[in-house]
Amino acid sequence: MNTQLAKLKRVAIFLAGFSTASIPAMAHADWSLTEVGTAGYIFIEDINNSGQVVGGSSIADNSTHAFITGPNGIGMTDLGTLGGSHSFAFDINDSGEAVGVATTANGEGHSFIFSHGGMTDLSLLAPVVAAGLTGLIVLSINNYGQILGYGANSDNVGQPFLLSYTPDTVFTPNPVFIPPSLIPEPGTYLMLLGGLGLIGYLARRRKETVI
Repeated sequence: MNTQLAKLKRVAIFLAGFSTASIPAMAHADWSLTEVGTAGYIFIEDINNSGQVVGGSSIADNSTHAFITGPNGIGMTDLGTLGGSHSFAFDINDSGEAVGVATTANGEGHSFIFSHGGMTDLSLLAPVVAAGLTGLIVLSINNYGQILGYGANSDNVGQPFLLSYTPDTVFTPNPVFIPPSLIPEPGTYLMLLGGLGLIGYLARRRKETVI
C-alpha cells in the first residue's frame, strides 16, 4: 500500500509541474471542416498535398462516377467514364493526376489515368498490350507520374507492374464522357447493381493488395 501511495504522490508532483505552456500547440490550434460533395453518396479514397480529394460519387441514375475536387476539398468535378456508366478514382498525385477504374461502352472495367483534361485507357497502351497484360487494376500514382498496379499475364497469373511515362509523352486522352442522366427502367437495375459490384470488388482487391 505504501508503495502505491508513493507512486501516486510522484505522479501528482509530475502533473503539477505541467503548465499550459508545455502542452503542444495542437491543443490550442483552430480546426476547420470542409464537407466534400453536397449530394448523393460520396466515397472518398485519397488526398494530395494541396487537399485535392478523389473517390466516387453516386449520381441521379444510381451509377457511380469518379470525381476530383479542387484544393482543400472545395468543389467537385465529374471525371466521367470510358464510355460506360461507372468509374471510381483510387489515387491522386500532387500534380492532380488521378488513377482508377472505369467501365467501357461494352461494360468492361478498364484502369485509367486522368491527366491533361481527360481519361486515358491504360489497357490500350502499347507497353501493356506488348506485355500481354489484361484486367489491369491500378493502386497508386506518385509525383513522377509512375503508376503501380497489377494485371493478369498470358498465363492468367497476377503480375505486378510499374508503368511510367517520359516528359515528352504526348497525351491524347478521351474527352470527358458523362453518360446522360436517365431514370433507369426496372430491367436495368440489375445491370446497375452489377456495375456497382464491379467497382466495389476492384476497390476491395486494391485494399487487399496494399495489405
